[in-house]
Amino acid sequence: MVQTRWASIGRIEVDGKHSGTGFLVAGNYLLTALHVVADKDTGQPYPDIRVYFDQNSEFQDGSKMVETDASIARGLWSIQHDFALLECTNIPDRATPLRLSDRCLPFDNCSAPGFAIQKPSGFTVSGHVSSLNEPMPRKTTALGVQFHFGSGVRMRGHSGAPLLVRERAVGLLRTAFEDDVKVSAGGIVHATSIRDVVASCNVVASGLLSCRAVVQWPSLGPTESRLLLADRKAEFELFQRMITGKSTERILLLEGESGFGKSTLMDELMNYAQPLGVAVGRADCKGGASLSDVFDSLLFSLPQALFPQTRETAGNQRFFVMADEIADLERPVVLQIDTWEDAGDPIRQWVTKTLFPAVPANPGLVVVIAGNSKVEPLTKACPAGLCARHPLKPILSTDDWHDYAVRRWPNTGLTTDHITALVLRNRGIPINVETDLAFVQGVLAGRVS
Repeated sequence: MVQTRWASIGRIEVDGKHSGTGFLVAGNYLLTALHVVADKDTGQPYPDIRVYFDQNSEFQDGSKMVETDASIARGLWSIQHDFALLECTNIPDRATPLRLSDRCLPFDNCSAPGFAIQKPSGFTVSGHVSSLNEPMPRKTTALGVQFHFGSGVRMRGHSGAPLLVRERAVGLLRTAFEDDVKVSAGGIVHATSIRDVVASCNVVASGLLSCRAVVQWPSLGPTESRLLLADRKAEFELFQRMITGKSTERILLLEGESGFGKSTLMDELMNYAQPLGVAVGRADCKGGASLSDVFDSLLFSLPQALFPQTRETAGNQRFFVMADEIADLERPVVLQIDTWEDAGDPIRQWVTKTLFPAVPANPGLVVVIAGNSKVEPLTKACPAGLCARHPLKPILSTDDWHDYAVRRWPNTGLTTDHITALVLRNRGIPINVETDLAFVQGVLAGRVS
């Protein structure tokens, strides 16, 4: 059971009277509904705004109530979207901003902890998202919510409470549908979308709020330590830029016939990324693997600490949960899918309908897919400007193979003549570590001509 973050959720009083709810979103900024702290038609602030944080409700350790003055931050409010950011002079030491998200779907379960007069000490209502685009005044839209309480609950004072989906604030409550005696009817509530709040605030104070974690990019590793496959420099250098935040392209499609080194190249990309602290998930569609098998392989190869909620979620819902958790990652993550030509329709649908659409909004997500000519249609499903398709051709350059081989086997005394023999023997197909190393050693020992 998730513990409610009461130390980060404040009860708001205006001129000594209970007015609403707010929640920390960044530093000492508390987000609430504008009508809780100001005239909803003019934006004129009410006098004497105070916020109370009940730490003991969260930690159950006798912590004292934290009381603070607050004021509406300059320019960080909206009549149109009914929200205001308050600057608090004091916040609890253990209070942390709630995670923000712009990802929710109709029928997603949701909850809203707050301080309605139904129970001023604080309580949580639950329900589901009913609509993403409920028409509102001033030609705007809001999230529609259907709470389980039905009719008769006194929701006044819950305005400004966070609307939580998968422990992330996707909105803030603004209005409840009321009957003739001013009590809620049918559990119908509207919520301002966090997406609208973030967009409005960042016009005034760029980078103040975000629905995604800030990615901490790694520095480039020493190039001399990599086992760079011969003549795949363009693909490798693009991948370097992808995992260090220096490329707008973040979907790499590797295309080539069997034996052209697609899997070997993916191995080398993985071996280069992991020591830099970049998590790599690897799956193979060979033999018509199911979507569940592919997903299990990705999770198995990723560090256990990543995607905890995804690992606990059953069924198809985990595919969406993973896309949501990617938004919380502070380091880049690479998802590799091999043998794309064997992928069935469920895998293709997940990649094109769920995975690819998650890439534009998540700069730390890099996708690498390898296969034969059937990879080409994926370019049409990729978000604009994010895809790089690289057809792999046979490698016939003796110099490229020699450069690779002397780094692969530095103590064998390989010469370009030895490499020429291998290139002619393999017709340009990448050297196989097991069989060709034995062949090279045989050449050097005079056993093979």
